[in-house]
Amino acid sequence: MVHIEASKQRAKDYTSGNLTRNIWDLSWPSVVSMSLFSIPNILDGMWIGRLGANALAAVGIGMALRITMISPLMALSGASGAIVARYVGAKDQERANLAVLQAVMLFAVTAGAIGLIGLAFIEPLLRLAGATGEILPLAASYVRIIFIGLIAMEMVPSAGSMFVAAGSPELSLRVNLLVAFVTMASEPILVLGLGAFSGWGIAGAALALVLGNSCGMLYALFLLLTRQAPVWIDVHRLQLDWAMIARIVRIALPAVIQRGTPNLAQSILIRLISAYGAAPLATYNVVMRVIHFALIPSMGTSRSAGALVGQNLGARQPERAGRAAMSIVAIASTLAICLIGIATLSGRTVLYLFTADAEVIAQGVHIMSIIGLGQVFFMASLTFDNSLTGAGDTLSPMVINTFVLWAIQLPLTYLLSRGLGWRSEGIWWAIVISQVCLATLMTLRFRQGHWKLKEI
Repeated sequence: MVHIEASKQRAKDYTSGNLTRNIWDLSWPSVVSMSLFSIPNILDGMWIGRLGANALAAVGIGMALRITMISPLMALSGASGAIVARYVGAKDQERANLAVLQAVMLFAVTAGAIGLIGLAFIEPLLRLAGATGEILPLAASYVRIIFIGLIAMEMVPSAGSMFVAAGSPELSLRVNLLVAFVTMASEPILVLGLGAFSGWGIAGAALALVLGNSCGMLYALFLLLTRQAPVWIDVHRLQLDWAMIARIVRIALPAVIQRGTPNLAQSILIRLISAYGAAPLATYNVVMRVIHFALIPSMGTSRSAGALVGQNLGARQPERAGRAAMSIVAIASTLAICLIGIATLSGRTVLYLFTADAEVIAQGVHIMSIIGLGQVFFMASLTFDNSLTGAGDTLSPMVINTFVLWAIQLPLTYLLSRGLGWRSEGIWWAIVISQVCLATLMTLRFRQGHWKLKEI
């Protein structure tokens, strides 16, 4: 192994010491970071909610389209984090740095290409996602700006994933703090206006997100270039390393399907919901924002699984990696039960912050009580997913996610909503049942232990 000059911040070793303490050290910056990342999303829903149900529905469709198209970027992010964690755990600084450089270049090229495709086919893609009538031009004005700024929008979470994998989630926290500040300061002005400026509506919301993430991307790159992170970009070695790129892509390929299938299923789900009008779609948009915010402590804790599993496998300690994963599952699931319960009990008050539409609020309270149940199981499956990905096993989660979504969730959604005539109610229950199946299969796969033998 090659060791080179230390950075201004040493990589943290999570291959020894108290596991609970390790989980806490990795989790709390991620929780705060994700909160900062999500607070603008919550405020975004509040500002857009003032523009009406059509605006909320348009943004819901636009974001579903974006999430579907960035599936390769999610896969590259997970693969890069797995490789960085493995080399940091093995104390191989040079290869960890090399992986970061290749990941950043690969990520920029891929995000740029996806953004160009999105810009070229905006309206056909939105129609496929379910945008029609008055919603179509609104959604187009939103996603056009998102696609223009896609590199910045997606580089921030990717860099954060590598910071966490290297054992420094606090750097991701600092980046997201900047993103949140810029976005929150600019969005109400850009959406609603100030003084003589009348505001740009949902296009202003998209521009605020791009501005905030552009600042975050520049700061993340600054940390990597000035060696203020435990892994860094060496400006004297700015060249392609095809072997490392191939290694990242090889791990990412199964994850493209793993990430892509739920994202595509989400777009199909949005299209099915849109068939019942703007109100259910707007309601679903608001409810999911609230639920995702409530689950931040669970998701932040779950995120630590990849780093702990990856580093401990790199240090040849598979049993410790397994104990870490199971501990995180228990913590994340317990938090989810408590926080979803609180969100459901206070649902009417919370939803009123987004809209005064009585129909949206009434539907939202009901939907939250159903979907919230499924999210508890989702947190367990997400933690096992992160653990397997951190071990470099992206194939198993891909197969499981694909099976559940295409063999269970989508057929069940159609059967309950249209076949049995439950309409949108059938969609909500199909989501819950599929999350229970996903958690069950992911648990069984992790307990088989094949991930312990995975080589990167």
